Amino acid sequence: MELVAIKNGNAFLFSEKDKPKWKAELMSSFWGQKIAIVNLESNKIAAIVSKKLRLIFNGRTTITFTEDLNNQLTIPFKFFTSQIDFEYKGNYYEFIEHSGLKYSIFKDDKQIGIYKKQEIYFLNKDGIILRINDNVNIPLIICILTITDLNFYNTESAINTNVGNLIVSKRKFDEKWKPS
Repeated sequence: MELVAIKNGNAFLFSEKDKPKWKAELMSSFWGQKIAIVNLESNKIAAIVSKKLRLIFNGRTTITFTEDLNNQLTIPFKFFTSQIDFEYKGNYYEFIEHSGLKYSIFKDDKQIGIYKKQEIYFLNKDGIILRINDNVNIPLIICILTITDLNFYNTESAINTNVGNLIVSKRKFDEKWKPS
């Protein structure tokens, strides 16, 4: 499955074959970010992401899935790291940032997705192409994208560039990977 995420105001719309399916929308919060993940087919909120910064170089993110309010996932994060890993419902997930604007997604050491960010975008229309297996938890993947990469703040420039990063990650990016 391929989802294309395009910034639209204070939200990102995730479309499959040009049909909007999901939305990640920033909600105002004084102490951190709150982001609602909305299923546009059912018009229901699937998850709420709460990002809280702590002292200088760390913080935590809590994801609450609305189908089961007791089902929360808390992910500690540190700045200057190229990977987020966590356990959720007995599975181990890894989101690995590679050199440039490329990312890999793994579940239990098996690749389930990749995403790439645009290098150049116009009029604040930042974009991501996400390729994932059909059987993955889409709200969870979108939640992690909101933690790692989605920039909800508006810039004043007509043309923006992002050259990515120059890090070395523990795995190589697989250019030939395709969803199953």
